[in-house]
Amino acid sequence: MSFEDPTQPAKPNPYQAGEQIPGARRQPFSAEKPYKEPVRPDVLASYKWHETALEAHPENHFFTSTKADHMGVVNAIDQLDHLVKARDPRVTPAAHQDRVNADAERAAKRLDDKFKAVAMRNIDSLKQMEQVVHDRLGISEDSRHGMEIRAKLASMSTEERRLAIHEAAANGDREVMAAVLNGPGFLTGLSADEKARMFDSYMRRHEPKLAAEMDAMKRSGEKLEAATAEAGTFIRRHYINHDHDPAARKADEARARYDDVLRNL
Repeated sequence: MSFEDPTQPAKPNPYQAGEQIPGARRQPFSAEKPYKEPVRPDVLASYKWHETALEAHPENHFFTSTKADHMGVVNAIDQLDHLVKARDPRVTPAAHQDRVNADAERAAKRLDDKFKAVAMRNIDSLKQMEQVVHDRLGISEDSRHGMEIRAKLASMSTEERRLAIHEAAANGDREVMAAVLNGPGFLTGLSADEKARMFDSYMRRHEPKLAAEMDAMKRSGEKLEAATAEAGTFIRRHYINHDHDPAARKADEARARYDDVLRNL
């Protein structure tokens, strides 16, 4: 799962600030040449995966949101293509290139910000879904006899404790599972990772439909994160070209030097 833990330092978007994917070829648009739409990677070619998940889980609005957001990402590139093709006949190719550069940079920056928002929403949505599963399984709160159960488990050998917990999970013993999953790890001998795996196994055994829905949410969220991140680097690679016209670049540099002289006059 690629979703970030908000309690940990934020994971940077690997496609931010124009960083290139290893091996990627940079072929930016040039207004001086006939335009050919760049080939999009698969993750930007379609948002149909979210539709399939929505058909399987029509009451889960998470999939409605991921589909709409993915459509928005794809549409942003569609519209950027339209801008490239719709050159104003009153402007030179160099001026058109500058406009495309500005529009593309604005879109890429917006996608950088959206990547962060999407990642946080995915985390929140999964946490809410986990709470639904906990409630359905009857393990969202500690067992009524949690202290006694944990004391009994603590008195067992490691192997006896492991077998007792696995037997309780197999039998759907909510009292024991609630005590194990909600109690301190040092009393049950389970680390946080082991608890997570125990919960996952328990959920899949006793609530397989909810487990499948959670899997679909993770996959849908990952698809959207990948599309949002890839769109930013795709735009930077194919639409932003600051080296398109040496003469225009020299004119910009001369203008900047002149403005600097006037400021210090």
